[in-house]
Amino acid sequence: MQPKLAAWGDGFIAALNDSATNLLWSTYLGGSGRSAVAEDELVTALAIDPDGFVYAAGTTTSADFPVQRAVQSTFGGGTDAFTAKLTPNGDMLVHSTFHGGAANETGQALVLTPLRGVHLVGQTYSGDLPLSEKPFSARRGANADAFLAAVCDPVLFASATAFDFYYTQGGVAPAPQKLDVTACAQVPLSVQASPEVWLTVSPSDSTLPSTLSVSVKPEALEPGDYTATFTLSTPDSWFDPITSTVTLHVAPPPQP
Repeated sequence: MQPKLAAWGDGFIAALNDSATNLLWSTYLGGSGRSAVAEDELVTALAIDPDGFVYAAGTTTSADFPVQRAVQSTFGGGTDAFTAKLTPNGDMLVHSTFHGGAANETGQALVLTPLRGVHLVGQTYSGDLPLSEKPFSARRGANADAFLAAVCDPVLFASATAFDFYYTQGGVAPAPQKLDVTACAQVPLSVQASPEVWLTVSPSDSTLPSTLSVSVKPEALEPGDYTATFTLSTPDSWFDPITSTVTLHVAPPPQP
């Protein structure tokens, strides 16, 4: 991902095999920093999610620290905390952001949530640290305060990706099925269904978390098996949309 040292001292992340006898991959993580500063970047926390994506947190002095789809894309000043997310093989930066004000911040620890959100803990000397709309504490209480920040690079989670409906001609249409969709933040959700007239997924637009209704109208169909798909997506997500498959089984009426 970053094959060269960018300054006096960059952070780095390396992956080894289980016996620590082979280097699987390794990358620098840093910007140009400030001259004569030994540690322009320092990685102080690391986590790996169940899919193998690597999350790092630390401290940077670099205004050109690599950011990607950032919550805070501009260096605040002094030293800033940062969080970064890399692909499982370390070859791509999925998400990276500064977190800091005009003075000094250090990123000291991170915790992953089950929905792949990042909780960052650190220390700040800034009176203008970026805050959420309704922070627990809106003012710095002393020369240096601790801070807690939650960062979400949305990954969609769906309770199911396959649906089966069964209908016998002349009978009652099958009941709708529910689909729960969530992510680590309240982001928009869009549903795009294939054009089959017998399939309805609603609502087509909502805000996560959301419960969708998947329903079918089989009354006009001949006996047979029918398949359709729909996709779930959220803006600015690095990941591909989730595609779900709906299969409708239509049987002929019972013989007298």
